[in-house]
Amino acid sequence: GSKLQQPTVACWLGVCLAIAFAEIRVAFDDMKDTTDDLGSAEQSLDCIECRAKHVDDSLSDMELIHLKPYDVPHKRIGETALPPMLKAADISELHTTWQSSINDVLFVMSPGLVPDFQILESLFLIVGDPLAVAVAEMGKIDMACNFRRRLLESMASDMFQAPQNTSEAKRCILTVLPPQLVPLDFFEKVIVFLADPRYVILREVCVWDFIQKCTGGESVRAEADILDFMKIYLGTSTPHLASEELQRLAGWAAKEHTHPQKVKLVFAEDFVTDTAAALRDLALFLGASPGNMQTATVKALEARDGGLFCPRSAISELQHFLELVTEFDDNLG
Repeated sequence: GSKLQQPTVACWLGVCLAIAFAEIRVAFDDMKDTTDDLGSAEQSLDCIECRAKHVDDSLSDMELIHLKPYDVPHKRIGETALPPMLKAADISELHTTWQSSINDVLFVMSPGLVPDFQILESLFLIVGDPLAVAVAEMGKIDMACNFRRRLLESMASDMFQAPQNTSEAKRCILTVLPPQLVPLDFFEKVIVFLADPRYVILREVCVWDFIQKCTGGESVRAEADILDFMKIYLGTSTPHLASEELQRLAGWAAKEHTHPQKVKLVFAEDFVTDTAAALRDLALFLGASPGNMQTATVKALEARDGGLFCPRSAISELQHFLELVTEFDDNLG
């Protein structure tokens, strides 16, 4: 591994383990003790679900539309929540049905990093995906999942796009799926974007809001109470978008350990603090050409002025990361 990656991964894994088993769960237990009706509310929320309109009764349980606990329509594969417009049954069968090219590179995002993922064009450029032009034409990336032509979940639900010929340029595929649902063997390389779990958990509110708007509902973000969201998120029986964040990190870290030549964890904070160095490290792992790396770096440095992972205003992007982490900790205090 590179000098950049080794201390970063070790540092963040230590942070996540500390958060998971010391601060978060203990603090959450304290919150539960002071909330009289939380237990009964969770029991009632778990049993409330509704069917999608006009859905045939013969569909599998995976295609059921659930509303609780966030009052946002979603489907489920186990405890993994999915947007309701996707076909959960198709996604659950990716390990046996996915058709890929030997040149495919998979970029995995934590759900909380999907909003404002402005680094997307640079990733396409560094890989050499010809659709980098199409990404550029989108302009500002409000949600990375909007680029459905390369979203694994959409490609599965659309009965798959035909794989590229192995002689063609490499192809970037995007996903937020947890490792147990990803057909890992079919990809040449897998890059997993992570960040401080406290940051991405709070940013996930934006994704639930996006799903709600897509299904014609009222915005949930304007009225969202962060403390209530955290209570629900940290509940033991709560379904999570693409799995609970700490479990995602642990799962992908295990994949990197067993497949070090295929899987690489990268952290959003590294791209914010030293964009050029983070892209060089990524290019080395991908075997990208010097020309692709240079083009991608120029584009990323341009995008950084407006924020690579969140819009910047009066504060720096890194300061925004730290403020959300502080807000998370304060709510647990």
